[in-house]
Amino acid sequence: FDMVRFRKRRWALFCALHVEAGPTLKVGFNGALQPTVDVDVGPSGQSQTVTLVLSLAEADTTLFEGGTGACQASSCINASSPSVYACRRSDFGCVAQRSPFQATDPYPCLRDSFVNATSEQISRVVSGRECDAQGKEGGMSAGLSLTGASPFFAPDVPMRLVSKFSVRHWISLSRGDWMRQLKLQDLFSGTAGIFGAGGVSLTCRNGTSLWSEMLSGLGSAADRFTLNLPPPPSVSSYVQNVTPPGSGEIVFSGQDQLQDWPQGPTFSQQKQLGDWLDEGMYEFVTYGMSTCGVDLYGNISSNWFTVIDTSDPCLTLPTWLYDRMMAHLPVDCTPDMAPCVLRPNSRPLPILSFALWDSQEPPPGEEYKSIVIQVPLEYLVFTSGNGTDLLCVSQEPCWNGVGDQCPPARNASMQDSKVTFGSMVLGALSTTVDRRNFTVGFNQKVFPWPASVASSDHCTAAASCIGQQTYYSPLNICEDPDCSSFFFMALDHKTRTCVWSLEVQALLVGTIIVLLVAEIFAQRLYKQTLNVARSASRGA
Repeated sequence: FDMVRFRKRRWALFCALHVEAGPTLKVGFNGALQPTVDVDVGPSGQSQTVTLVLSLAEADTTLFEGGTGACQASSCINASSPSVYACRRSDFGCVAQRSPFQATDPYPCLRDSFVNATSEQISRVVSGRECDAQGKEGGMSAGLSLTGASPFFAPDVPMRLVSKFSVRHWISLSRGDWMRQLKLQDLFSGTAGIFGAGGVSLTCRNGTSLWSEMLSGLGSAADRFTLNLPPPPSVSSYVQNVTPPGSGEIVFSGQDQLQDWPQGPTFSQQKQLGDWLDEGMYEFVTYGMSTCGVDLYGNISSNWFTVIDTSDPCLTLPTWLYDRMMAHLPVDCTPDMAPCVLRPNSRPLPILSFALWDSQEPPPGEEYKSIVIQVPLEYLVFTSGNGTDLLCVSQEPCWNGVGDQCPPARNASMQDSKVTFGSMVLGALSTTVDRRNFTVGFNQKVFPWPASVASSDHCTAAASCIGQQTYYSPLNICEDPDCSSFFFMALDHKTRTCVWSLEVQALLVGTIIVLLVAEIFAQRLYKQTLNVARSASRGA
């Protein structure tokens, strides 16, 4: 059976990576490990080609003005002509405050001309860092060059023009030394903005975005698209020997040109519908996420909501899940949420695995859907500015915690905190989005992964328990017995066993002493009484 499955997966890999050529959008990378696309902005014949970060987690197209600090002056958008940026409220009425870039004004498109309109504050979190922006919104012309299809041009689509942009850590700004060394401080650097490729429900522009206009122009070819991202240039050398860095692409294949497993990817269950956020995000459910042979979901849940965000380079996890993963990896982490440092002689790293269906209840006749998909964690390793190898795994900020404390794992909610697959995770996979069936499919780029890029030899050793401790594998810790569940018992910290509490021991000793004294006194009283009785009997 294993050999049959191996051959099927090899054939599936070949088919997934050799999709029949359809319209193709080329994808590159910036220095912060984020995928990028080139967009022509401005009227036909007078357009400016700018490089934008590809984001599958939002729908708005955002452009940086010169002086934002994110792009070089030569690569920023030239917004000197008011005629290009005209805000027409009647055409682009904002219907709701929905975007992941949350607008403080639910109607940011004002009646004034675009250049003179009041700026709005917008922000979102990427890889644990808060991206703050200030800008305006209006309509303009834009286009995209597609291989295998005519160039796409939209004469008037909504755009955000950002005049101020900054990236800072969500929790604290006191990490200056680390921030100067880490390339992730330059998120969105070297680009002129963000190209939103999420569902239109994520924008307040009532079903209109540059991405949605392009999909409409492609017709049925856009029912499915496959995202093939190579590893970024600064990825681990272990990875480069297996899948060399290069240019990526988005191939629009339609429903008929790409088959399901075993000739194609394994698809997830259909995502939830009826909510603007769920409908707009590329969302799916992962089952049994594990590393080093340990189920990280453990006793919390059998599955968890997962989304794709290509503007995020890293794998981003809820805090409780992050703690569990790091407990099994050969890394040194700090409490300031900085990426963990790999320990010496700890390579290659182990595999992160997950399934898209419950292995206990696969669809009848479709048991293959519960096969395990593997991502070597080496694909998440990058080198910082000072030559240190870091693991690109981030913690998601706590939205429902108290102060700096996140809620305990048992109170975790899928709606409040999701797993996010960033661009480096997708570098190990071929990712297909089925827009008609609302599913996401994956295929490993290599099957099976060679030992040169994935090994469990360097997993953190299991904790050694003593006394009455029990081993809790998700956190790789020994849990002390709950002595408080027993009357008069307390934990002995040396032997890690439940013993009588000191108070009880003192009470017992005291009781014994009292009883002993009482016994002696009673015996003495008895003898005295006996002597008196004897004396009385002699006198009689």
